[in-house]
Amino acid sequence: MSRHEYVGALEAMLARPHDPAGLADYLASNSRLPGPRGNLELAAAFADAMGSCAVQSAWHHVLVVWVAIPADAAPANDPREFLPFCALFALGATFPAADASTRSEIAALLRTTAGDPRWRMREAVAMGMQRIGEADRLALRTLIESWLGDATLLEQRAIVAALAHPPILGDRPTVLLSLDMSRSFVSGICSLTPEMRRTQEFRVLSKGLEYAVSVFVAAAPVEGFALLREFASIDDRDVRRIVRSNLGKSRLSRPHPTQVAEIFRLIGG
Repeated sequence: MSRHEYVGALEAMLARPHDPAGLADYLASNSRLPGPRGNLELAAAFADAMGSCAVQSAWHHVLVVWVAIPADAAPANDPREFLPFCALFALGATFPAADASTRSEIAALLRTTAGDPRWRMREAVAMGMQRIGEADRLALRTLIESWLGDATLLEQRAIVAALAHPPILGDRPTVLLSLDMSRSFVSGICSLTPEMRRTQEFRVLSKGLEYAVSVFVAAAPVEGFALLREFASIDDRDVRRIVRSNLGKSRLSRPHPTQVAEIFRLIGG
């Protein structure tokens, strides 16, 4: 089924808020899990349908309950994992129309789940934040800024992944926040001990920075390449790996070959 067709089927189910079990069965049975790629079309359609649902508030509690399904009850790559995955994505879609209390609850759920051991759950956090940003850039920036003072490595990765989304980077304050956040996170790497750099949390953040910075630079090349020059001056093996990886992305190397070559020279090729 196409995303549009899924939306039609889901809207009919969402008109019956008394039947969450039926909706859960539908999502799980169409999840394509176990497998290498879950049904992202269905997850996006669920967020679409929930975002425009006339009885949105009636489903909020169900979404919160699904997010709380623990890893032992919905392990990675199990069809049941698709329920909290979809719920997080959908909560991002419902955020713009929610009242202040509900927004606070959603923000707290996103932040808590950013540290989930399941990679799909962490992806769902970023995708939910992107939905917020697509509808309300200021709301996303405010949410992110509330995390920045004491964000864990996995929370930092969620911020990086959420912002590396071209549809929200046409907004100059958002792209400038993305560059400032990159500066902060890369600078933070320099203070990490060797033991911390061997953790899975650090590897996840590093992988995110290895592609996301190029997305931000592509959206604001003048400020972005200035930032990469700053990074190139840092004598740190992990920072230089992040710089090299971003310079190798075609979104930078094709339109900006001269700047890319210059920074490659600064870091020794």
